[in-house]
Amino acid sequence: MLRVIAVIALVGCGGGSQIILDPDGPGAACPASQSGESGDTIDNSPCALAAGAQCFVVNDFSSCASAWYTCGADGHFHYDQGLGAQDGASCAGAPVSSCTTEGNPSCQTAPPSGSCTCEANGNWHCVSGCYETCPAEYDPAYNAAQCMPVGLSCSWPGHNCTCSDTGIGGGIGEFECV
Repeated sequence: MLRVIAVIALVGCGGGSQIILDPDGPGAACPASQSGESGDTIDNSPCALAAGAQCFVVNDFSSCASAWYTCGADGHFHYDQGLGAQDGASCAGAPVSSCTTEGNPSCQTAPPSGSCTCEANGNWHCVSGCYETCPAEYDPAYNAAQCMPVGLSCSWPGHNCTCSDTGIGGGIGEFECV
């Protein structure tokens, strides 16, 4: 049976955040967080844990790309499964309650940034960091989200958001919602 010692400190790109599962007691530890925008730095790296031990490793660049890894009989970590933070997907059992997706500050260059939160209904609720069209439904997270073009106006029952010029340039602004 795994004992869980959780150290959670989701930080941006410069991090050091981690979740440590310590199945074998003091001295046995999962890898610290993985960093870097491209590639998986944990898969196939050496592990000193018992075969079958699992670790959840927070990705410091895009925490929504965090994942579970299993220490294999070959003494190396192997990717098991990702966090699965996608809008509407289940977040039951997720070791974090929110995450971010690192992206571009421009609506014109994919991927845009975003964030996900595990809601009370047990599902992830994710929002983009940049909008070029009006989303189908209103979300309070739209206030201050990047948008384009400046002047874009979105209306939903009881709410309005206007893409206001904030000096970012390139026709990109931020939603101001009421």
